[in-house]
Amino acid sequence: MKNFPSFAIALSILFASCQRDNTNIDEKATDTIERNAVDNFNASEDEIRAFDFNQHSTWNGIVHVQGYDGPISGIPIQLFDKKVLLETGWTDANGDWHIKINHTASMDLKVVSQMPTISGTYPIFHDDFNITIAPTTVQSSQHSTASTSSTKTGQATVTSRGHTNWYDDRTYVYNANRDGQILPTLAAPDTLTDDFLTSIANSVPEQYPVGINNPSLLAEGSTSLHLIEAGDVWMTFVNEGAGFKNTIGVFIYDDQNVPSTTSDIDTIWTAFENFSALYSGGGLLPGDKIYIGSYPAGTYIGFALIANGYNSNLTNFKTNNTYYSIPALNPESNPDKLQHNILLFDDQEQRFVIGFEDLHRSSGTSDEDFNDALFFCSSNPPTALDTSGVTEIIDELLDSDYDGVPDMGDIAPNDPDYATTYLTQGKLMFEDLYPYLGDYDFNDMVVAYEAVAWKSGTGITNKMEFSFQLKADGGTLENGFALSIDGLDGQMVSNVVFSDEQSSFEGENEAVFVLSPDFSWSGIGMVNNEVNGNLSDQYPTLSVSFEINGARASDVFWGDKLNPFIFQQTTNNLRNEIHLKYKQPSSRVAQDSIGTGDDITLLETIMFYETDWTDGTNAMRYWAQSLHFGDSTLLPATSITYTDRNGYPWAMHLDQSVPHALERILFTDAYPNFNTWIASGGFQSTDWFTTISTGKVFR
Repeated sequence: MKNFPSFAIALSILFASCQRDNTNIDEKATDTIERNAVDNFNASEDEIRAFDFNQHSTWNGIVHVQGYDGPISGIPIQLFDKKVLLETGWTDANGDWHIKINHTASMDLKVVSQMPTISGTYPIFHDDFNITIAPTTVQSSQHSTASTSSTKTGQATVTSRGHTNWYDDRTYVYNANRDGQILPTLAAPDTLTDDFLTSIANSVPEQYPVGINNPSLLAEGSTSLHLIEAGDVWMTFVNEGAGFKNTIGVFIYDDQNVPSTTSDIDTIWTAFENFSALYSGGGLLPGDKIYIGSYPAGTYIGFALIANGYNSNLTNFKTNNTYYSIPALNPESNPDKLQHNILLFDDQEQRFVIGFEDLHRSSGTSDEDFNDALFFCSSNPPTALDTSGVTEIIDELLDSDYDGVPDMGDIAPNDPDYATTYLTQGKLMFEDLYPYLGDYDFNDMVVAYEAVAWKSGTGITNKMEFSFQLKADGGTLENGFALSIDGLDGQMVSNVVFSDEQSSFEGENEAVFVLSPDFSWSGIGMVNNEVNGNLSDQYPTLSVSFEINGARASDVFWGDKLNPFIFQQTTNNLRNEIHLKYKQPSSRVAQDSIGTGDDITLLETIMFYETDWTDGTNAMRYWAQSLHFGDSTLLPATSITYTDRNGYPWAMHLDQSVPHALERILFTDAYPNFNTWIASGGFQSTDWFTTISTGKVFR
């Protein structure tokens, strides 16, 4: 433990925490602010006083999913910051996902939909956003095409495509209405309903491994089609979820001639030379349909996919991996990863849905969702194709707790209180000489945190988990660390679990989670604040989780609602607390430090008399000077807390990516654009933390 003086004598020696010379604390603090702040900010004094030095804000918005037929419910939407998944939500009965986001300036926020035909990435630029996710193209039946005739000529070799046994006997048409793409001659298109597309999404959702989500699709055996009656067969494009320009072909065999090697396949007939959607490297639209042939009973129709096989029309395909609907033929080293396509049957539409995985499964690079190439086959008569043993398409996902989030995406499928999680992160920087300003390097305590909200299907937060990591301890005081949250009362909290036995919960008034009375490196001070000082990458970590009772969907318990603080223990179980600007102290704060030194916090209404000019606290004198008239002035309690008369705080709530300043380096010197951000009230130079003075921050 670090030695800690009693609060009664601490004020006379507090300067030992932040400064490392013999300068008087009052002189040091005054020098720090005057030479760096007031000179620059006199013209913007009101903005500085109004600003909270908090990079975190809550954004609200709605994501709406609109299909071909109207709004679609039960669609998963992913929220990302860059490549980090923050939350997955599901659209309600109106096709909406109401979302609250903790925003900081470094974020690159976007929502992603990966439902067939309604896939896309949509950036979020501002608060109060309203994003509509809709099909990126019309269906083939709604589009002007160059040809609707079916000119399949029978399976006679016309053109070799240069890839072993691949041939092509199709006619191709240049289509100016399809971004200049050359397409195979198309049959009359099919229409895809939202219900049909949703059923496909339910069966093979993007980035949900089929082996976990729908393991029946990975049963042993072939995933080829089998004709039990003679009939005509067509293939219809649905969607492609790949970055490749894949090539799709078909081959035939019977019970007596099942291929056991790829060389046993005499001919693979090209179906779609470039299985890519319009404006995505190809020219296909949902519903584009081709005729693949007339076959006798007993015929098996197999499928093959060349991964990224397309070069250009009527030239040789690339010699990349080819995957087949007969698993034993596939180039996989792991026998459990041989299957590369799935087969589903839609009884209502009489369609056989085929989905391919186009990446090598044994290598670990595949997402295992089997929807990189999605198409369906139909026949005339409809009974020609055998449905026995084929998994039926999933019309509706199982939702065991009826909370609106299907079990596959529900973190607690049998508990309606918990459905999804939401991740937020941040960094806290403190000066610990309160109520005196100190050296303004903001490294006396630096804490990085992660917060995970456990939410119900309707977006109500019913549980919070916090993890705090000490990144720097640039002080010599014994500083404790605690958390409270705006609007969270003690009676709303239950089942509090701490990671440290010294932690405690105070719930008689506001909820206060005291993580540690001494958050430090086991008694070692001045860690990670100087390049040649005490260094450690073993960060002390404290965590707490708790349940919340009576919350509403509009309530948030993260981001700008957080009220973390450091403290030094005083007498009578009270604390000298150091909070973020504009935040309220706890009921156990030591009142004799509030409003003294450089602080102008005034928590109670006070009648101020002329005689108080000498004996009154700094806060009294400041507010009296601002409001005074006559012989006495009623000084009202104010929400302007934990700030000096120039508007500067003792703590900042910043983006997780902001490195802290080195010891004795003014924060404004470490970040030259920080001044502009502050002077503008946070509207200009919002990326101030990306411009860093060389050698002035801890890396």
